[in-house]
Amino acid sequence: VQPIVDLPVIRAPGTKVLIVKFSDYMCPSCKSAHDAFKPVLAKYQGQGVEFVLKHYPLEGECNINTPGMNHYGSCEAAAAYEMAEGNPDLARLDDWLFANQTTLTRETVKEAAASIAGIKDYDARYETALQAVRADVAQGAKLGVNSTPTIFINGRRIPGGGLPPAYYDAIIEMELQSGK
Repeated sequence: VQPIVDLPVIRAPGTKVLIVKFSDYMCPSCKSAHDAFKPVLAKYQGQGVEFVLKHYPLEGECNINTPGMNHYGSCEAAAAYEMAEGNPDLARLDDWLFANQTTLTRETVKEAAASIAGIKDYDARYETALQAVRADVAQGAKLGVNSTPTIFINGRRIPGGGLPPAYYDAIIEMELQSGK
């Protein structure tokens, strides 16, 4: 049994299961986890299951813990996500970033942010968005995140980040049954 860690995330009222995923848009396993969670989250919609994405780009520009990593579009992608927070097209942008992870550059991300989420002032908002990304990185470092994806369900770290959907489904079902 994994120890329970305190995740400083504000839960929505009625949340019974809190899933927190530390992710990098250029990480193939993160894309697998993204794809695996989609049907599971859809199944539990409206049942008290909350999913929170936290950024842990494997790029030195915004993650001091990974200075030698080469995911050179990761900070830009995470910043675009932050800029789109609250936008009705956030999920579409999130999907696009994962679907195009091998071609992410500042320019491709900027173009996608504009065309998908209507973000026309990407450059002007970039540094502010990076502050939010760096806050996620700092939170991840405090929790011992050292690879992506790192997933916590109700405070328990789930070993092996890119599991098939059935595993996430079973864990969520167990958490809902336990009534925590």
